[in-house]
Amino acid sequence: MRWTDFSARAQAHGRAEARLAATITYRQDRKAKSGNRFAFAGFSDPTGQFEAIIFADTLASAGDKLEPGKNVLINVEGEAEGDAVKVRVQTVQTLDEVLGKGTKEIAITANEKLQIGDLMKHLSREGSLEIKLVVELRDPGKAVEVSLGNDFSLSARQLSALKTLPGIVRVR
Repeated sequence: MRWTDFSARAQAHGRAEARLAATITYRQDRKAKSGNRFAFAGFSDPTGQFEAIIFADTLASAGDKLEPGKNVLINVEGEAEGDAVKVRVQTVQTLDEVLGKGTKEIAITANEKLQIGDLMKHLSREGSLEIKLVVELRDPGKAVEVSLGNDFSLSARQLSALKTLPGIVRVR
């Protein structure tokens, strides 16, 4: 899910949970009066930037995954507070971990604005990952799915770049 979609859902319902792919922009470690460590971290995705709190248990299990510049997949909870959404990170995985563990297929949903040549520049044919392209048609609810092959590899950096291409609706 994208940050703006998550934020809108939290605002509409008062709270929300989601899995977000983002890049860590900063991390500030703190110590509570109780002595427990926690951190604030900044995250960015193609739709915006946000800050989240990471409590001691999650911080300990995340280890060195929470370094600025890393691309991560985070499970978060958010609560609407006025015009803002307060976000708490529940789990952290690097995108390289996610793509390397059990992921055999990636589905890329796009619309007519996607230039297939631009998409192919961001893919490497050196692995065993299947990539399916789902093209949404102008008729609402209609789409065409095409397998691009099953010999791709995709780094976290390539995945982030894919999400910013014109015409990409979502990558999962």
